[in-house]
Amino acid sequence: VTHSKFLGFTVQSNLKWHQQIDSLANKISKGIFMIRALKGSVSVGVLLCVYYDHIHSYLSYGTSIWANHGYVQKLFVLQKKAVRLICDAHWQAHCKELFIRLGVLS
Repeated sequence: VTHSKFLGFTVQSNLKWHQQIDSLANKISKGIFMIRALKGSVSVGVLLCVYYDHIHSYLSYGTSIWANHGYVQKLFVLQKKAVRLICDAHWQAHCKELFIRLGVLS
């Protein structure tokens, strides 16, 4: 067995977190798609609700276990993409002030 799922975590036999982070990235990408699809027709408040339901919840569950891994940068890039979409900012815009404006933890 190369990996096993336990309590929502994919634990690899070599104790790496690549599969867990790839799975989270896939789920977060679906949340970003939802935000992109809704962006023109709903308020920023509704987009924030979608963010917290479909992105932030995945980022916050079990972070003390897998978040110290260097591969996690992939998830931070996706989080910044979602925040830029919600704020209707340029795709290369600096995100620090956007996180502050929305009150979202990075």
